[in-house]
Amino acid sequence: KIDADQNTALSEQLNITGLPTLLMYKNKKLVWSHMGYIGKDELLEKIITFK
Repeated sequence: KIDADQNTALSEQLNITGLPTLLMYKNKKLVWSHMGYIGKDELLEKIITFK
C-alpha cells in the first residue's frame, strides 16, 4: 500500500493513472492489475488464481 500523492515518482513508474489501483506480483513479475473498484469476491478469486 502506498500513498500515491506522497509517492508521485513511484506512481509514475508504475503507470498508475487512477485510484484505487491494485497490482499483483508473483516472482517479481506483474501478473495482474486493476484500476477502480473491485468487489471482495472478485478480488479473492484473483488472489486464488495467482497464488
